[in-house]
Order: sequence, then structure tokens, then C-alpha cells
Amino acid sequence: MKVLILSENTGEGHNSTAVAIKEALAEVGVDCDVQDALSLQSVRLSKFVSNSHTFCYRYIPRLYGAGYRYEEKIKYKRLSNIKTKAARRLYETVTAGGYGAIICVHIFGAIIYTEAKNNFGLSVPGYFVATDYTCSPGVNLTDMNAYFIPHKHCARDFIRKGVPQEKLVVSGIPVRRAFLQKTEKAVAREQLGLPVEGSIVLLAFGSIGCGPILEIYKLLISHLPGDVTIVVITGRNKRIYNKLTEGNITVPSNVRIVGYTDKMTLYMDAADFFMTKSGGLSTTEAIAKQLPLFCINAVPGCETRNYEFFTKYNYVLSGKTNDELVDLVVKCVKAPALTKPYIERWKHDFPSGAADTIVRYVLSGECGGHDNVTFHKEKKAKSRRKRKTII
Repeated sequence: MKVLILSENTGEGHNSTAVAIKEALAEVGVDCDVQDALSLQSVRLSKFVSNSHTFCYRYIPRLYGAGYRYEEKIKYKRLSNIKTKAARRLYETVTAGGYGAIICVHIFGAIIYTEAKNNFGLSVPGYFVATDYTCSPGVNLTDMNAYFIPHKHCARDFIRKGVPQEKLVVSGIPVRRAFLQKTEKAVAREQLGLPVEGSIVLLAFGSIGCGPILEIYKLLISHLPGDVTIVVITGRNKRIYNKLTEGNITVPSNVRIVGYTDKMTLYMDAADFFMTKSGGLSTTEAIAKQLPLFCINAVPGCETRNYEFFTKYNYVLSGKTNDELVDLVVKCVKAPALTKPYIERWKHDFPSGAADTIVRYVLSGECGGHDNVTFHKEKKAKSRRKRKTII
């Protein structure tokens, strides 16, 4: 069997998910190719969308959020011409490549798969993998063999959008193998040139480097004691990196400023606390690492839905303002045991081995979901009860 994964180059989350699934397929000897779904329409369009997404995400997040809310309300009629051309090319790609299954880690891939299935006779099974803790706009336009969702509490959202319950599989969000492995903290710190002793607070807002990094950084250096190391990862945001390293800001001796890095898993192993935006993949990677997580709603849109999910079920420490969030970090640095209840909830509530679950399911040829989304009155009542964070 040969598998085609349709991804999208809007940030690294979708591509990282695709790589995680590809790694799991490789371990069982299955060939796999990853393709940008938008490139089936046009490489130029793909680059334009990717660059526009990065710009809005980083510099005008309110516009990004407004666009997402608009997408939640429309029925994607304007996609008609785009998806038809892309669907035809998908059919040709699958036929020529001899693929036996298609896995879509972005909604556009799932939409064009459905178009190819309905109008071009594409007969291979297709699967959708959700990479956020919400049901994406456009899911109602898809017809997949199964929908892999990140958490049992997300099931109702998908069902409300028209996905049959029997097609839902609670798999979790796939993360790369490196995030499932653990380097001893002292070893990780030594490899990164960080102090072996003392607490380390890691501040990172995704590969794009969006959100209030500068504001939170200033609060951290003014509130945390000098024996706490602060590692700031700015991703590909050179503007913020330059402000922190070349501007008028003096970098204290306990601070490390890092640009884009391919050693994120090592930094997470070295850290004691992780401050980040509520991205689907970044939060899932932290959960896989069992790294105490402090989230802020940095980018409106799907990440607002993620933030609402994590705060509703009390899975992360959060603050309505940057000051509140930093105050929580300071409290937990002084008393690390305060973070343990959150990690225990993760262990109990979040599925593990998502990529392996997806691969086993796809290779088995099943076409119905699992009974792990069956609702019980007791669970329903519990999920609606809002917990309060008390620290």
C-alpha cells in the first residue's frame, strides 16, 4: 500500500503532523508522500496563501481572527472553481502514483478529496486528521471514511457540523517521534549550553513567532529572580529577534534568545515550564513531553477555540492578561507542585500514540469509527461543568 498525505504550508503545524504520520507509516514499511494540497491548484496560489497567512498571523492577528469567524459562517461557495481544478489534479495524482489511501491534515485537502470522490470517480479511502481542538470551518463539506479527532470532548462539535458519530475516531493529534522520546534534563541542558541547576522557563510562540513575545519577556525578566533561566524562542520572526538582541533592550545574563531552531524537543526536555500560544500542535507536543503549560490567547481564530477548550476543561494554566499569566509562572516557579494536577489530567484524558493509531486504522481498511465517542449522561454533565483554576 502507498499513502498520500495532503498538507498545507500555513505555519509548521500541519506539516509536522504530516511528518509524524509519515514516520509511523515508515516504521511499518509503508511508502508515503506528502504534498501541499493548495499546490494541486497552483504553486503560486500556495505561496501567496502561505505568505499572507504568515503576515496576518504575525502582524495583524485581529484580521486573521475576523477571517476565521467569517469562514465559520459561510458555506465555501467561493471555493467552487478552485476545488474543482484541484480535485481533478488530485485524481490524476492518485491514479498515476498508485496510492491506496489519502490522509488529509488540513481541511482544504479534505474538501478537494471529497470533490474528487463525488465528481471524478476517486475511489480510494480518505481520512481527515484534525490538528486543532475544534471542528474546522468547511468540515461540513467533506465526506471522509473517518475523522481522527484530538479529544473525546471535541466529538460534539464535529457531530453538530454534520459528521456522523460512527465516523469519529478519538486518536489525539500526531506528534513527531522526537516528542515521544525524553532526553534527561541535565543532558539536554548540557547539550544546549544551559545551566544544569535552577529552573528554566521556556517562552515560544510557534515557528512563525507571533503573539506578545516582547511584552511577556519584559514581564518575566522583571518578575522572576536572577537564578531562573529564561529561554525565548522567536521562531522565524526576525523582527522580534532583532529587537531582543540588537535594540535598546539589555539582555540579562540569565536570558537566552534563540531564533528559529530545529531543537525544540531538546529545549522542551531542558525546561521546567513552557509559555506558549494555544496552537493545536504546540500544546499537544507539550502534553506529550509532560511539560507544565501556560497558555495565552495570542491569535484569534482556531487558536481561540483551542484556548477555550483548554481553559474550559482546566488543562492549562492561563491568564486573561500577560500580567496574570506571568504571575502564575512566578507562583509555580516557587511551588512547582502546583502544576501536577494539570499533568495528571493530561495522563488521564488525552490519548497517546496518535500517529500509530491512525496508521493502524488506515491500514486495517476500517470504515467506521470507534465507540470511544459514545456519550453517557454522566460524562455529558461533567463536561459542561466549568472548573476554576485556584492557585
